Amino acid sequence: VEARDGGRFRYSTGAAIALYFGAAVLTFVIYGLIHAARIELGGLSGLAIFRRIAGHIVFFDALLLLLIGGLAASLVLAAARPWPPRFMRRGAATSAVAAGLAALALFVILTVNVRSVQADTYYKQGLGYEGAGQWEGSVVLYREAARLQPQEDYFYLFLGRALLQWSDVLQPGSATLPEDLAGVPTGELLALVDRGVQSRTRDDALAAAHAALVGAQRLNPLNTDHAANLARLHRAWAFTGAVAPGESGDPTRLRDVLAQQPDKVNQDRLLRAIDYYRQAVALSPQNAGLWNELATAQYIQGDLAGATETLARSLQVDDRFYPTHLLLGDVRTAQGDLPAALQAYQAAAEISPNNISVLSAVGVTGAEAGQPQASVDAFRRIIGLQTTSLQNAQAQLARLDQEATAAGGYENLQPGAVGQRQQLEGQIASQQQQMFLAHRNLALVLRDMGQASEALAAAEAALQYAPENERADLEALVADLQGQAKP
Repeated sequence: VEARDGGRFRYSTGAAIALYFGAAVLTFVIYGLIHAARIELGGLSGLAIFRRIAGHIVFFDALLLLLIGGLAASLVLAAARPWPPRFMRRGAATSAVAAGLAALALFVILTVNVRSVQADTYYKQGLGYEGAGQWEGSVVLYREAARLQPQEDYFYLFLGRALLQWSDVLQPGSATLPEDLAGVPTGELLALVDRGVQSRTRDDALAAAHAALVGAQRLNPLNTDHAANLARLHRAWAFTGAVAPGESGDPTRLRDVLAQQPDKVNQDRLLRAIDYYRQAVALSPQNAGLWNELATAQYIQGDLAGATETLARSLQVDDRFYPTHLLLGDVRTAQGDLPAALQAYQAAAEISPNNISVLSAVGVTGAEAGQPQASVDAFRRIIGLQTTSLQNAQAQLARLDQEATAAGGYENLQPGAVGQRQQLEGQIASQQQQMFLAHRNLALVLRDMGQASEALAAAEAALQYAPENERADLEALVADLQGQAKP
């Protein structure tokens, strides 16, 4: 250490270097010890766990800021040249300006850097809950993200979507939230969301989802997703008093309910859904999927001419998108034009030849349209595809069972083994159901074609996969076909 400028002490360059490395190493050793203690979450539960996780970045940034300030001070102290007299005379003013700039920088860091990273932390945790189907957890975490970044429409989007999914598992109740949000400022929408979450009823959860999605659209009106999600919300919301939550995704079921029980359907919401879909396609006119969603809403409403016109627009955008042809087949079926419906389903099958739902539509419609050979070909195609898939799934399950036996049980395998077994068992059950339906339907079509022997073989094959509640009818069919086949 040497004295300079009238006795003021300055560190030498070597001392400054030592101070720099000492501060850096010591700071991060201390940080490592504190962080190691922070990642222990014992004693915490619920949202407190995620607040601790989101606080890691705050602690790191604060420590880093202190380190930078300390190192900057060491460099000033290590300066070999004395400060000029003019600077010394204006030191107070300079210090005040520096303090103000430091406060401004700290404010910007907290709002732009720290809060945005914290919000993203909550959002990423919410995605994990969403992936596991735990919608209530994802709602809480997306809400925290939106609270930290209230001007970010992306968090409102995911919050609204999670609320819509969560509403499916809630019980109906009297709505306490307003449906008309025209007079509600954007800054107050999250408060409505909080009220809807606390109510824990299906009606208020849907109203809360509406508030979140309206907030997203106000923040970014040119984002197509916001208009589309508002349309999907209103379509589901229109039928909350008419169908069970699991039935809200079946357009044919919704169309039948509207035709048979119109008083139970909120048709104003359905009309608003169509209006929102029109906004979405206006923003993204080259999105065939959105045109199809608009046509689906029109199909549900009973506007078959409008749905046909919309699907024609969708085909102009992309004529190789098989769902468009499949939906067109549904519309033609509703119009009673079965030959045209079969033609649409066959077009979908040409584009997606291994799609079971498309082949099933061809099979059923072919028989009804007076073209049984098309049905026979479709059902045999399904049987061939499902036979291969079923054999592969059964082989995978057998290998997994062998590994578990060799290891002394599933508890000794990797953690995901039990879930994999359950997934394979569900897949096998679904494939066996498809095999039953395909063989039975094939038997019925062949019987009507007068091919009793081939129909008998198909019916006997169906017996291998028939559920208990279908066996009696199928055995009666087999007996009838045996009588027809004898001559």
